[in-house]
Amino acid sequence: MNEYIIMSKNFIKPVLCKIFNCILTNGDFPELWVKSIIIPVLKKGDFNQPGNFRGISLVSHIGKLFTTLINARLTKWSRNHDVLTDAQFGFRPGYGTTDAIFALNSLISKSLRSGKRFYCCFVDYKTAFDSVTHMKLWLRLIRLGVTGDKFPIKWTAPEAAFYGKFTIKSDVWSFGILLVELTTLGHIPYQGNTFYPLSIITC
Repeated sequence: MNEYIIMSKNFIKPVLCKIFNCILTNGDFPELWVKSIIIPVLKKGDFNQPGNFRGISLVSHIGKLFTTLINARLTKWSRNHDVLTDAQFGFRPGYGTTDAIFALNSLISKSLRSGKRFYCCFVDYKTAFDSVTHMKLWLRLIRLGVTGDKFPIKWTAPEAAFYGKFTIKSDVWSFGILLVELTTLGHIPYQGNTFYPLSIITC
């Protein structure tokens, strides 16, 4: 499929451009694009132990292309707004383990030269990315100012954002946020108030 997209790029590029712009405008992500077929691949050890397998997901190529474009935009945005620190080496183009080793070596050398003790701790969080609470991630994006086009993130009720369920309750929630933004000249709703996260969770 990837080879087909590459070979037919002159024909398919304008079509995909229209589809992607339509998705960004309407906020409707095709359901088939989020479905995947998981193939278990043995990493090592006993074949009868499920923990020894790694799941490889086969996903839609068009959907992956779309999310790649979104990721590129978010990467550029985060770089321009200094969202990520220089200490973040993972999952960033141009950064790697050698950068982390160099930084650690520099800190050790600096401590040795000044005659100070140096303590270092290595922590490996198992399935850290798989266990992130979506609501906390959602709130983090809101605070950073990441919004959508038709449905700004901070206007969208959680059930509408997560499950695509638009109800009277979610409409009232969104309209309430809109009213707050209008009366506060576009500031983040309930900014600085301790009940803001709770108001979203209990909505």
